[in-house]
Amino acid sequence: MSGGKSLKQLGNIAIVGAMVGTTAPAVADTAMTAGTLVERLPVSERYTYVAGVIDGLAYARFQKDTAAAGEKSEDGMICIYDWFYKGENTFETIDTAFKTYGEHLPSTLVATLAQRECGD
Repeated sequence: MSGGKSLKQLGNIAIVGAMVGTTAPAVADTAMTAGTLVERLPVSERYTYVAGVIDGLAYARFQKDTAAAGEKSEDGMICIYDWFYKGENTFETIDTAFKTYGEHLPSTLVATLAQRECGD
């Protein structure tokens, strides 16, 4: 390549550019407790956070039930989704638990409430 950069030089520039744009992981100055979520996130963002926890719990339940049954088993997963998305005041119940038991992890509180409704 006359007057231009070689492919190797362009590749090196791309690598350096990618490294410059990469940041080191942030160090949390506060534990991620349910109380922290209540203090720092508006309700709409807490809802989104909880919806992510629900997805994780539902999928974990699907895998657990499928492994135990030896075949695809969606009943527990569907129960968790229905409890959260179709249940009456489910998010409000979770948010109240966050406010009441703020020292606990949010996922622990959501899992406990889901277990009460849908079993193990």
